[in-house]
Amino acid sequence: MRPVGVTLWATVRHNRIFSRMDDYRRVYRIFLASPGDLDRERGRIRALVEELNKVIAPKLELIVELYGWEDQAPAPGRPQEIINQHLDRSHLFVGLLAERWGSETGEAPSGFFEEYTRARARRDKEGSPDIVSGGVRLHRVGG
Repeated sequence: MRPVGVTLWATVRHNRIFSRMDDYRRVYRIFLASPGDLDRERGRIRALVEELNKVIAPKLELIVELYGWEDQAPAPGRPQEIINQHLDRSHLFVGLLAERWGSETGEAPSGFFEEYTRARARRDKEGSPDIVSGGVRLHRVGG
């Protein structure tokens, strides 16, 4: 399995579906799905995207946008439905699981499950988003 950073960059570089932000920059949207027990891993992916935007993306006239559940401000309605709107505009779905499955959404056993099945259904129908998913092995110190 390739490291997430290599996979993200390879997918961004080879994907031909971009949204136009203006005449000079393309926007590539990544949706990050995982329960709250992976804060450190989510932070690493955010740092990677920041680095891509600083170093590589300007040379390609590209902006990489990363969206995760923690980016959603409180709003009226079912929170997961608002999060799903961002998922529906993504070019890449990155899913991570470790020990937790996530919280029930009212329509699915967890946010991750709802997001993954929604991304998979869209991929089967439209060919997008690309999907990268996997488990994260957590190492406990002291038992």
